[in-house]
Amino acid sequence: MYLGLPLEIAKDRILNNLKENPLRSKSEETPANAEEVYKKIKERFESEQKRYWELYKIDNTKKENYDLVVDTDKNNLKEVVNIIVREYKNWLNRR
Repeated sequence: MYLGLPLEIAKDRILNNLKENPLRSKSEETPANAEEVYKKIKERFESEQKRYWELYKIDNTKKENYDLVVDTDKNNLKEVVNIIVREYKNWLNRR
């Protein structure tokens, strides 16, 4: 399963959550600005790409490697969960 989200939107969601969620901002080092958040997301994304390549010799960003691709930009949390559950049930019925 691939849950897709552009880095810019991920940055905005993290910044909003840090403002709205005092527990998160206390438990994490709060980035100084939006550019720092974006930089950290990009570094993590690149680290994950490298790790997947080293472990499995696959490009984890190629959507054709996945049975299910969900765009989390166009779907809210409830919709994403519903898509995943529906597709999982469909998969079980095909077995």
